[in-house]
Amino acid sequence: MRYRIPEEDYGLLSRVVSDVFFDFDGTHYITTEVKKIKKFKSRLDNLARANGYSDFTSWFSLFVQTPYKIYSLMRNKPEDVYALPKDVDFKTQLLEKLQKKLLPKESGKPTVVEYYEIKKPLTDEAGNPTKNFLGQQLYEYENLIAQIDFDFKFDEFGFIDEKIAMLRWYDENGRLSEEGKNLGRVFDPINDHEARIAEGEIRRRSIIHGLQLPVMNKLKEIYDEYTPIQILSIGRQFLNNNDEVFRDFIDKSLSVVDENSVDYGKKVAWVTIRDYSGDEDDWLDYDLGDGETIRQFIMEELDI
Repeated sequence: MRYRIPEEDYGLLSRVVSDVFFDFDGTHYITTEVKKIKKFKSRLDNLARANGYSDFTSWFSLFVQTPYKIYSLMRNKPEDVYALPKDVDFKTQLLEKLQKKLLPKESGKPTVVEYYEIKKPLTDEAGNPTKNFLGQQLYEYENLIAQIDFDFKFDEFGFIDEKIAMLRWYDENGRLSEEGKNLGRVFDPINDHEARIAEGEIRRRSIIHGLQLPVMNKLKEIYDEYTPIQILSIGRQFLNNNDEVFRDFIDKSLSVVDENSVDYGKKVAWVTIRDYSGDEDDWLDYDLGDGETIRQFIMEELDI
C-alpha cells in the first residue's frame, strides 16, 4: 500500500520515529507497513492530538493513497496505478468514452466540467422516462472519474489574459487529487488579439443563451398552469422585444459612454433590462420567494 506524506507532516513524524518509521523518498510518497505504526501508536497518538486530530488513525487515513479510478477504465493499465494520470488520453486510451457533465456557467464562463463513467436516463418507479416540463429527458451520472475546474484572468479593459482549466482525477476512495494538469491557455496581448476579442463575444453570446432555460424554469414557477408552449411564447416575445439590445451586447459589448450619466460605463443591455417595462412582462418583478426577481437574475448575468 502507498502513502502520501505532505512535507509538513513528514517533518513532524520523522522527528518522532525517524529511524524506523518513514522512508521519505523526496517525492512525498512512501511505502510502509501498518505493524510499524502500531509499534509507536502511543507516541503517534499524542502527536496527532497535538495537531488537532483525535488519534493517529484519523490522521494516518489522510495519507493512504489508492489507485486513480481512470486506470481501471484503460485498455492497457500501467504498472503504477498510483501515479498522477497526467498523460492519459480520454479519447484514445479508455475502453469507453467518459460521460461529460457541465455545471452551470457564471457570466458566460464555464465553472466545472465533470467526467463520469456512466450516464443513464432517469426513470420513475414504472420505468418510464423522467422528463422536465419542456419534455427533455433527464439523466443521472455515476462514478465520478475526473473534473476540470475553470478560472479566468482579465486585463483592465476586460480582455482575457489567461484561461485556467485544471484537470484533476479521483482515486478509488473518491478523493480528488491535489495536483492537476492545466489544459488552459495564456493569451499573448499582441499576437492573440483576435482570439482575445473572440473570447469576449463567445462569452457574451453564452450569457444570452444561458439566460433562456433558467428564465423559463422561473416562469414555470410563476405560471404553473401554463402549457410549455405558452411559457416559451412569453420568453420568445421578451427576447424579440429586446433583440437589438441583446445583439449589440454580443457583437459590440455596448456600454453607456456619456460621462455625465449615472450609468456611465454600465452595459446598455443591463440598463435596458433595469428600466424595461413591457405591458405583459410583470413577471420580471415577481418575487420567487428567494429574495430575487427574474429581472435581478438577468441583470446579474449581464453585469460583466
